[in-house]
Amino acid sequence: MSSSPVRLIGGFGTLFLLGFMAALLYPRLSAWWTASPRKPAIVLHGDPQCDPSQRTCTVDFPGMTVGLSLQGPLRTLVPFSVTVQVRNSSSSQPTDVAVSFSMVGMYMGDNRFILSQQDSTTWHGQAMLPVCSSGRSDWRVVVEIGEPPTYQADFFAAIRP
Repeated sequence: MSSSPVRLIGGFGTLFLLGFMAALLYPRLSAWWTASPRKPAIVLHGDPQCDPSQRTCTVDFPGMTVGLSLQGPLRTLVPFSVTVQVRNSSSSQPTDVAVSFSMVGMYMGDNRFILSQQDSTTWHGQAMLPVCSSGRSDWRVVVEIGEPPTYQADFFAAIRP
């Protein structure tokens, strides 16, 4: 069973035409695919002197106050409680709240924890942190509000190994 030269040329011609069209459309498709219609999150930084492992620390957004408290024995590799309070002056309350832990200038893996809503203003959950091989204990805690995050509140905590 042999293929005729016309069929082979027609098949290659079709592939060439499809490839040519893809090359022409790629810049537009690539820009459409990677375009992010979301706005970047509004980020506010908490008082660096306020340690949420010692007391509730707050950040004020326009029309919103975010409070963070870390409870329990705060040690690496030991679960501890996280409580976030969001007081919003608008009628809509956020439905998604998460916290993430990182260190400035050091990759510590994905340490993001989704919190459960307890009431109209309070979210609660458990977190556990890895051991830092360099012995650092200066954790950056980011409260993410909304999905994707529309607000981020940054805090710093000293959690001992």
